[in-house]
Amino acid sequence: MPNCLIIGGDSVLGSGLARVLRCRGCTVSLTTRRANVPDRTFLDLETLEGLDALASADLVALVAAETKLATCAREPERTRLINVEAPSRLAEWALDKGSRVLFFSSTAVHDMSVDCPAEADPVFPNTAYGKQKHEAEQAIMRLSGDAAIIRPSKIVDAEFALFQGWVRALKAGEPITPFSDYTVSPVFLDLFVEAVATLLLSRGETGIYQISACDETSYEAIASFIAEQEGLEPSLIQPARASDVLSADALLPSGSARVSCARLEALLGRDMPSWRDGVRSFLAAQQPRP
Repeated sequence: MPNCLIIGGDSVLGSGLARVLRCRGCTVSLTTRRANVPDRTFLDLETLEGLDALASADLVALVAAETKLATCAREPERTRLINVEAPSRLAEWALDKGSRVLFFSSTAVHDMSVDCPAEADPVFPNTAYGKQKHEAEQAIMRLSGDAAIIRPSKIVDAEFALFQGWVRALKAGEPITPFSDYTVSPVFLDLFVEAVATLLLSRGETGIYQISACDETSYEAIASFIAEQEGLEPSLIQPARASDVLSADALLPSGSARVSCARLEALLGRDMPSWRDGVRSFLAAQQPRP
């Protein structure tokens, strides 16, 4: 089986992907931006310090990024180094060595004014983060070699703090204020990393792939669903408007959140699950293990 290098092994996505790849028999190495971490290679994406020490690999997953919308808007030059310059340079380095490259982009490249945009549709990013991801996509696709791009929507793992906080508050009889005007299309981490592992291992599958739930909803609806599933008091849910709370540079579009996953569904041989399936997986992961 191939060996894989994951740029960004400290992240939830990077560590989750490493787990799946190892289960599939791959040898996996990880990078970290923290110095002197055992079993990980130091790499600073702002300066690319550590690039010369990286060993080549059959597969390279470019996971690490600055994903905070407000940070990208506030510090465009610094975050561009991380989100555009670094992945472009790393992709070129890896492709020159004959590696297969998978770049983690984002559905934020869409302004989501169109429902369920397809992989090949024009994109119109309207946040600094989305513009950076789009620029990186373009740079990587101009390179010659075996490269693919995955655009994930909201990924929820077992430790997703927002949902955990809601459950704790509702169980304690405390009100919560989920956004009523913030649309999401969440996918549970386990499904995501399994899908990404399959894509990464599928040499020759190039171009853009997207992943989201097959449908979408608001955070208010998710909170209500969690209360229903857990038998908690729904009157404690007191929705707020994100547009009244968040700054403009932190607010994602309130339009559509789902994307077409046709290419990934064809590769996997399955349809994407609903947002309710993702939330059920989160709740199941909260149960004590026997």
